[in-house]
Amino acid sequence: MQSDNPALSASQTSRALRIFLLTGVLWAIWSVTSGIGTSIFTGYLLWAGATSSDIANLTALAYFTCLVQIVSLHITRKIRNRRNLVVGCGVLEVLFRSLTLVLPLLFVSADHRVLALYGIVVVGLCFGYSISPIFNDWMARTIPE
Repeated sequence: MQSDNPALSASQTSRALRIFLLTGVLWAIWSVTSGIGTSIFTGYLLWAGATSSDIANLTALAYFTCLVQIVSLHITRKIRNRRNLVVGCGVLEVLFRSLTLVLPLLFVSADHRVLALYGIVVVGLCFGYSISPIFNDWMARTIPE
């Protein structure tokens, strides 16, 4: 995934490290509240009509969808403007994961809610995992040795 970009200057490295730190803090807050398997998200799922089997299936799907990274690694090599891709897919990931809050308003039946929840979570995770190779490459190139 390494590209032919020259090394970053000291000021660029400093700025990038501050941005990565901010991203990490925001991601930590986000993952505590919406992470699959966390007590908040699990409680919400149970309230929405999911069973313990549904929670286990969603947790397994979260790990299974990380295989998207293998495919995205080959696809994203051809993309020139990776920043727009990362921002766009990141926004779509957060949007899809946030849509789980609207599910009780959209579906009356608990069965439909849970099925929609599966789809929304998987699509959101796929957006997130599709940009992971690019983001990880940026971080690897930014951190000084």
